[in-house]
Amino acid sequence: MRGVFTTVKFLRNEIFKNVTAAAYEGWSKERLEEIPFEMIEEGMPRYRDSIEREREIVRARIKLAMNMELGTSFEKHFIDEDLESLKTKKVGQALVNVIPQACEACEEKSFFVTNACHGCLAHPCVEVCPVKCISMQNGQAFIDQDPCIKCGRCYDVCPYGSIVKNERPCNAACGVNAITKDDQERAVIVTEKCVSCGM
Repeated sequence: MRGVFTTVKFLRNEIFKNVTAAAYEGWSKERLEEIPFEMIEEGMPRYRDSIEREREIVRARIKLAMNMELGTSFEKHFIDEDLESLKTKKVGQALVNVIPQACEACEEKSFFVTNACHGCLAHPCVEVCPVKCISMQNGQAFIDQDPCIKCGRCYDVCPYGSIVKNERPCNAACGVNAITKDDQERAVIVTEKCVSCGM
């Protein structure tokens, strides 16, 4: 998605614009606390399931933009404890972070059959499945997700490309396998492995 101006880039630009304005005005705590409310106005949520979640994500982005440590929870006056240390603090070790509130906890990997399946006579997908979780139903292949071990053999042998691999975008983009998950299935970056490529 590099080179495409997305909502994520728009929000990132707005964060930096507002944080820069706050710095120019002298790092007023009140000014920093206003930013989430200015960016995410009252009404219906635009990007997430609730306005409060959207504001929590903005607060986290503000903290990251100011080189503060990213915590798992934010209180109303979360800026206070870090402003003084910010003056002498160097760039943190983790240049790339996952905001827990922003992570959608996507499924790590799954395979499913699209309606492009021709129900071919050979049905190689059925033949290569090591756990026999693929069957023919109503003239098309069907993958039972419970016994599926996500090996991808069906995906590799489908002559029509009718089987689709669904994978976490962060996992797919990471070339050094530095993405793991927490107990809530949210992505976590293993700092020791991460090369801060930003992909």
